[in-house]
Amino acid sequence: YGMRLTLYENLAYSGVDPLMGSDEGGTIVSIYVNGIRQPSSATIMCRFGDNATVSAMFASKYVIRCVTPRHPVGVASIALSMNGVDFETLESSFVYVTRHTVSNVEPSWASSRGGRIITVTGTGFVNSTSLSCRFGDHQVRAFYASNEEIYCATPYIGLSQSVALEVSNNGQDWSSSSLMFRYIDPAVITGIVPPYGPLEGGTKCRILAPGGFLAFSTDMAATVSCHFGGTSSNGTIVSDTEVVCPSPVARNVGLIAVSITKGGEDISTGKPQFTYRHESTLLNIVPDHASEVGGTVVTIFLTASILQSDNVMCRFGNIDVKAFDTALSSLKCITPKLQPGKVSLSITLNGHDYVDKNVPFKVLPAVALTKLFPISGPCSGKTIVT
Repeated sequence: YGMRLTLYENLAYSGVDPLMGSDEGGTIVSIYVNGIRQPSSATIMCRFGDNATVSAMFASKYVIRCVTPRHPVGVASIALSMNGVDFETLESSFVYVTRHTVSNVEPSWASSRGGRIITVTGTGFVNSTSLSCRFGDHQVRAFYASNEEIYCATPYIGLSQSVALEVSNNGQDWSSSSLMFRYIDPAVITGIVPPYGPLEGGTKCRILAPGGFLAFSTDMAATVSCHFGGTSSNGTIVSDTEVVCPSPVARNVGLIAVSITKGGEDISTGKPQFTYRHESTLLNIVPDHASEVGGTVVTIFLTASILQSDNVMCRFGNIDVKAFDTALSSLKCITPKLQPGKVSLSITLNGHDYVDKNVPFKVLPAVALTKLFPISGPCSGKTIVT
């Protein structure tokens, strides 16, 4: 009886991917061939180095795949056999490296809009074109700094969530650190109180921005930077809906955009604006005195125009009263009950910044009527009353 001999087509390959993997093995290697017909009785084998042999399979008529076995760190030759006996050594070699690990990421959060550069530390990183970071299901290229440090730009996620962060040297074999990275939605700025202040700066602004980053203020450092156009000031997160920061000094009057950053990362959205105005000063007070019992209408004239606002007030000593009849550059206030003597009079046009805090205002003792003579007279008048 004769034996059937199977002849295989000449094998030509065009590449191997990846060309690097862990010394612990487990890397799926693809060998790209010239589109040969898969023999039905072939015993396909891959060999890495001299003795590490593993089974292989056709993924398609163009691709043969095998899984790398364990192997010492270093360069190993790659050989392929169609019958399990005769091996053909390929021109490409496979580099075994120490399995990499991930230990820390700094910073550990970013805006869900992406684009923030983070630093990942660990061991066994390799300077390769396939070096990658993976945020959940989103893979991005990494940039090599050393075998213990790499950099990645966070991808766009669009949702506030925590995702697993892993690293790969070859784009296939990922670390298993279970390190979590937090994505946070930007805080939407809905208002600024007060919405305007003087060029000299110092206005204590409440920036209202519910949700997003501010909701995590309980477990993150509470300091932020507030940006008024191109100038910034240090702010503080006071609640999950509010940041407080002083307005910086400005050169020109007008509207400017306001935003919030943390660690250089823009954590706000929206189109809030703050208005810079010239500092106002008092020109005249009529009258400049009043009775201690209060109730006197005082008219105050200023150098700057007054914006219509519920925050325009007069302060007599330490008592604030709401202004009324606010005109282009004047307003009126009714004096409260005060102690006789002198008190400082100041004005605020935004509820925060007070103008001319030390302008004196005289408070006169109340006049008490003890006797009136005569107590009557003709309707024609001209009666002298004492």
